[in-house]
Amino acid sequence: MAAKIISGQEIAGQVYAELRERLRRLQERGIVPGLAMVRVGQDPASVSYMKQKEKSCQEVGIRSETIVFPEDTPETRLLRFEPVQAPAPIELVLGAAGREVMCLQRVYSLHGHPFALARAWLPPAAARVSWDEASRNPI
Repeated sequence: MAAKIISGQEIAGQVYAELRERLRRLQERGIVPGLAMVRVGQDPASVSYMKQKEKSCQEVGIRSETIVFPEDTPETRLLRFEPVQAPAPIELVLGAAGREVMCLQRVYSLHGHPFALARAWLPPAAARVSWDEASRNPI
């Protein structure tokens, strides 16, 4: 079988067209996909990578947001600890129907580069804990 020469640009165009159509159908149902990125510092490779992701999102209609922290940002600053209205699945698990729960979000990093975001839901009693108290008494 002879080798077939393919056009990467043509294939990418087809993939983007299919993706735009899928996103349009989601948006008709009120679902707006998005990409949030967190960067610590100004590593040139990370800056370039994230700019390309923002451009790709814009091309297909996905909203994107980049949050940039200074290089010397302490890890505790990458935590988000706040009371929120309990989402439906969490209401069932924590028995928190119609009440606030504490949402703890943490950015995990590897060799100084963020690579994952984790979210934990804490019982309603934790909703009375302040950020200062939580940062002095880490979990």
